[in-house]
Amino acid sequence: MRSNLFVPVPRLRNVDSFNERLLGRCRSLSKSHCLKGEDEKQLFVEDSVAMAGLPEAAFTVVRYAHCKADKQGKVKIDGPHRYSTDPSLAGRRVIVGLGATAVTVYTESGELVCEHERQYGSAPTDTANPASQLPLLTMRLGAWRNSGVREAIPDDLRDYMDGLGKKDLGGSLRIMRDQVDRRGWDAAVGAMEAALRLTGRLDEASVAIAAARAEGGSISYDEPVDLGVYDAALEGVS
Repeated sequence: MRSNLFVPVPRLRNVDSFNERLLGRCRSLSKSHCLKGEDEKQLFVEDSVAMAGLPEAAFTVVRYAHCKADKQGKVKIDGPHRYSTDPSLAGRRVIVGLGATAVTVYTESGELVCEHERQYGSAPTDTANPASQLPLLTMRLGAWRNSGVREAIPDDLRDYMDGLGKKDLGGSLRIMRDQVDRRGWDAAVGAMEAALRLTGRLDEASVAIAAARAEGGSISYDEPVDLGVYDAALEGVS
């Protein structure tokens, strides 16, 4: 009853990140084995020593398919899902690798063209929407310069994010990803632009406030409101 009704269903934003943490979480839950009376963590180490070694080259769990890009350079595969490649590949055949979490596109000679987060479900999707690239982009910051997200945002926001270090860029992209999930692309980008203009930086609190303010709209008053009393009070506190 408790497991079925009172425990929320787990929700994963990124399967790869979850899998990276999963083994550590399992080890932290180690307890004494019910039959052997030994610590499960130690038993796991002993079993690992007895196992055969892994192959030197990792096995890539991917299904490859040949597709023809349409006149916009997109390929449709795995149902109603469209993935952009490169405009120069319009009308040409490409190789598409379908993994569990990513879709990778190559030229027929095997040259990497791009990579997208894999889409699932019966609803049509199109990676032309820059928001669809955000989850994967937060994990692969090196793709920022050539991403559709970078091309789609306003110039001042793009220039600011171009100047960020790897850590800060990752943080800003995660803020964008979360706000897009909650409020949509236009509202999220507008909020980030407003926060940057008002504070000179991008942080989660400022962007969230700007997004909520834009979503709620401006408030009109019958008479002008004098905020000088608050300014005076704050100056007195400081």
